[in-house]
Amino acid sequence: MSQIIIKVIDTLRETVEYLLIAISSLLLYFLLRIEFFSIALPVSGILVGAVVSLIAKRFEISSMDHTGRLADLDYRIPVVVTSLYISSIFFIYRFYTYELPVIHYVIFGAYVGFIAFEITQDQPRRRVLPQLLALCFFTYWSNQLMFPAGAFQPDTMGEYIPIIEQTIAEPAPSFDVIYQSLGALNLSFVTIFKLVSDTSAFMAYALLATLMLTGTILIIALLSRTLPSLSPQTILFAALVFGISSWMLGRGMRPNKLNFFYPLILLLGVSVLFFFDTDERLADSRWGIISLLVGIVLIFGHRYSAGAGLFMLFTISVFVLLRNHLLSAQYPNLNGAKGVGLVGAYILGVIGNPFHQGPLLGRLSDTILSLITTSSASSSSTGGPGRYSALQFDVLALSTASQILLFALVILGFCWGIRKKEWEYDYTTIWVTFISLFLVFSVVQNSVETSPQRFYSLLILFGFNVFAAVALYRRFDQITPRFRTSAVVFLVVCLSLLSLASPIASPTTGPLGDEVPHSTRYITDQSESSSEWAQKYSLDRISNLPIIQTGATTGRIDTTQLETGVYYMYSEQILTQSGGIARGGLSLGGRLFVFVTPPSRSSELVIYSNGDSYALQHR
Repeated sequence: MSQIIIKVIDTLRETVEYLLIAISSLLLYFLLRIEFFSIALPVSGILVGAVVSLIAKRFEISSMDHTGRLADLDYRIPVVVTSLYISSIFFIYRFYTYELPVIHYVIFGAYVGFIAFEITQDQPRRRVLPQLLALCFFTYWSNQLMFPAGAFQPDTMGEYIPIIEQTIAEPAPSFDVIYQSLGALNLSFVTIFKLVSDTSAFMAYALLATLMLTGTILIIALLSRTLPSLSPQTILFAALVFGISSWMLGRGMRPNKLNFFYPLILLLGVSVLFFFDTDERLADSRWGIISLLVGIVLIFGHRYSAGAGLFMLFTISVFVLLRNHLLSAQYPNLNGAKGVGLVGAYILGVIGNPFHQGPLLGRLSDTILSLITTSSASSSSTGGPGRYSALQFDVLALSTASQILLFALVILGFCWGIRKKEWEYDYTTIWVTFISLFLVFSVVQNSVETSPQRFYSLLILFGFNVFAAVALYRRFDQITPRFRTSAVVFLVVCLSLLSLASPIASPTTGPLGDEVPHSTRYITDQSESSSEWAQKYSLDRISNLPIIQTGATTGRIDTTQLETGVYYMYSEQILTQSGGIARGGLSLGGRLFVFVTPPSRSSELVIYSNGDSYALQHR
């Protein structure tokens, strides 16, 4: 029976491009039918990648040509280039605020291209890795220089910073205070860091979150030891793709709670994979201690991250079962049984955590209900995912260009790796397939209980970046040995620039900042001073302004819905350049952001103004 299954799998390996063309074509047809244009365009990258892979397959050579690669570069060259990039970032934002100047794109693309060139020339990891860390940290932190009063994700200032400040203000902080809401144990570390560094709560949160996200590069670098078939250069490309992807640029530029847990999620999977016996190495039981510690932090740190770790370990368990019962002849020297005990212990820990039991059961039941009822499906398909599907096609195409290119590279690398018949590529395939199924389900069925962006971030963390790296380092060696360096550097630079320009990374300051409205991701000195004024005088004002839609991406504050005598505040810059919510909703298609026109102040009583922020009383 297993021999028949192996023959079927081998046939799929050889014809995988045809299968992907068929699947992506059907998926594209379905997405276009329900008007999910913002999802359909990235999916088109799958179709493009499969077609290109099918064509390239005809020109592949049996062995890779490594001639023409440079010896070690003088170490002073990377030092000078890195120093120029860092100093340029600080110099630029002495003169620019609230905008991303063209010169930043130039130096960012140039530095990314230089690092990509070094990787193609097989420069040692100890030289390239520090440059990757410098690239990511200072690119991410540049947004804090761009917005001196702070740039963030919406829940940072609304929830997490107040928790930290409340904890510090209490004479004896209680566990309930620091562990409220999502059970964010990371706030304990931020609080300690704030006290030690003597900085503001937001600065401590932003700096530590940025450092943690940058540190994920170091965990990705371990994959060349965990998955031996992946060369160090391939993993360096994987780390580079991770760092310059639009999603991680957005997470780095506007610090998010998940920044604290991305490295831990991946480290949990890496530590368990070190329990595999392979041809290249024996199982290393010392990683069991790391697995235990990381597992405890995830279980008690953050509910979603605990679930993400569960997905990671579940995929490992599925792969071990497939290997033991169906694919033992394909991987005769692979043994992953030693890590199964750790997987079981982690599952029990997640289920047994009282902070997770109720919410997890609630989400599970809601997800099941969404499958057996039709109301969720119909509401989530109205108008396509969020505000993006309603945009003009040229704006939408530029917004998703980096995803289209990334998906094409992922498929190009996947098709090459799946034919290698090596367990490292097959395990990565199972992980990508498993998470992608949840991603598709969350997009078309239930985006509330199964948030699609979180599944996408897991694929960027591990999976998409690996297969894209395989395409860049392995596939181009096979296809174009004479022009590999220029082709790879060109593609990586294009990916970096398109990612930086996308509204995912730069919602306010990118070239589409005035085309794509979004939630507020920053504060200004004026809005901060107005908030301090309102707090000083205990102004009882409404928190949610009534906004009505006047166009596809425009709206205005509807003062007719306000009661006489009520107080309200707004920042003109934030409303007109960022936006507000015109329509709420639980599905991706139900929430709509618009650029907001402030109301006429002639009919209102202005009680405070600083040139940008206003406090008014409705009359």
